[in-house]
Amino acid sequence: MNPTVERYSLPARALHWLVALLIVSALVLALVIPEGAPGATGPSPEEVAAVNLHRTVGFLVLVFLVLRVIWRFVRRPPDLPARFGAREKFVTHAGHAVLYLLMAAVPLLGWAFSGARGLDPITLAGISIPDLIAHQPRPVAHQLHEIHELAAWTLIGVAAAHAAMAVLHHVKGKDGFLRRMS
Repeated sequence: MNPTVERYSLPARALHWLVALLIVSALVLALVIPEGAPGATGPSPEEVAAVNLHRTVGFLVLVFLVLRVIWRFVRRPPDLPARFGAREKFVTHAGHAVLYLLMAAVPLLGWAFSGARGLDPITLAGISIPDLIAHQPRPVAHQLHEIHELAAWTLIGVAAAHAAMAVLHHVKGKDGFLRRMS
């Protein structure tokens, strides 16, 4: 590795990959939530379990994201490589800001949707997490769900672009750029 490419601290790297894993897990869970049977009067036990696991994972994204932000203030991330121009640095920082905004918005919107829909509060380690908002009429809950989904897919797209750019900089710079976060 080129000595000019400094690595993130171990806690920063661990939180980065843990949050990434949780986001992918939440997405996979959302995609495999079973649909209720036609004519069913309520959700099946499997659907309830899958939704609750998805909500719990989403809440954990928020918890570890807060820890990640705190760690960024405690331990400043390494500078970008000197080969980055002003425009590249601006775009990189703006991209990270958008990622952090979406990583917070998606679980917050999901949490709001859960309350609006009237679902039971999330329970984490035996602690009941209060709803973010109270039960709302069905159209409000539906809108929150739609916005949550749109934000989630936007997050996936921005995260994919983030990963692609990291690989591009690694290949283009030939300086071990990917090792910053490994």
